Amino acid sequence: MKAFLLIISLFALSLAAPTVPTINLSLSAPDTPSQLVTSLNVLIILTLLALAPSLIFMMTSFLRIIIVFSFLRQAMGTQQMPPTNVLISLALILSFFIMEPVGKASYEAGIKPYLEEKIGYEEAFELSAKPFKEFMVRNTREKDLALFYRIRGLENPATIDDIPLSIAMPAFVVSELKTAFEIAFLLYLPF
Repeated sequence: MKAFLLIISLFALSLAAPTVPTINLSLSAPDTPSQLVTSLNVLIILTLLALAPSLIFMMTSFLRIIIVFSFLRQAMGTQQMPPTNVLISLALILSFFIMEPVGKASYEAGIKPYLEEKIGYEEAFELSAKPFKEFMVRNTREKDLALFYRIRGLENPATIDDIPLSIAMPAFVVSELKTAFEIAFLLYLPF
């Protein structure tokens, strides 16, 4: 019945509107540099939205918290209590609490000046990534960082600024996994 009403209303609207607007989804070369920049910005935003869950895992303490919560649930002998959705929500809230100062520093350093058009896109990325990189390096074991430098065949960095994100992120994830399993093991033993 609802489908029939929908079809009738669409038919009535098509009779009432003399012309139906068209949508052009063709691809063409940009006429001006600003069109190219706009297209690339949309592409970058869509890519970041698609990668957002992965970035939450790789650049925050979420992974450590959710692993500890999962082991704690197993240690208590409850298979589904509290539910996984509750554990993920708690881990997200705690990750937000832990990462809030880092996010604010990132916004103030890179995003805000970029939105005010004081700095360019590349500089904004570098400045907004720096607080996250400092957080990750501060919470990464030196052994794990050195492992990824050895894998790449690079010399050890002199400062935090010399560490690329492509090394800081995997080293941080490995370090978070090790720390999470150590905490979970220590919590599992008393139960």
